[in-house]
Amino acid sequence: MDTAGSTEWPTGDLSSQPVRGGTVWVMSRLREDTRPPLFVEVMATERNASQLRRQFHDWLTLDVPTDTVNDLVLVVYEAVANAVEHAYVDHTGAPGPLRLEAHRTDAQVLITVADEGSWRGPIGDRFRGNGIPLMRNLTREVRIERTHRGTVVRFRAQIDASAPGST
Repeated sequence: MDTAGSTEWPTGDLSSQPVRGGTVWVMSRLREDTRPPLFVEVMATERNASQLRRQFHDWLTLDVPTDTVNDLVLVVYEAVANAVEHAYVDHTGAPGPLRLEAHRTDAQVLITVADEGSWRGPIGDRFRGNGIPLMRNLTREVRIERTHRGTVVRFRAQIDASAPGST
């Protein structure tokens, strides 16, 4: 899957430090988690969507509070299911690639779900179309990039390490 042109997410805090003659703004890197980032690429099928959900859950559950794990697994699965259902509707033959990436720092999780299909807007069914609002409600930030090369959905979620269920 081509990742050229993807936007890197900053993983740090902006802080000021007084110095003679003014203030210097410093981007300090957050402590990276000891686990490796999650990177999985599969074909966009329902079976693989379930597999990605399980892999993400297992990767995230190491030290993240249970409620946060449940929220983020739901968000990821919603994005993955949207790609499976909509991204390759106009393509003939086999479904295309679907990528899930996740990076954990001490205070947040950065998640990317990407496909190489076509964006499909709302279809007018009043019982559908709740996925993106759900994603926005359960994460700190959602970015959706639609291009001729596919759709990339990025999430940023805060982690409260002091909450019950975390280690």
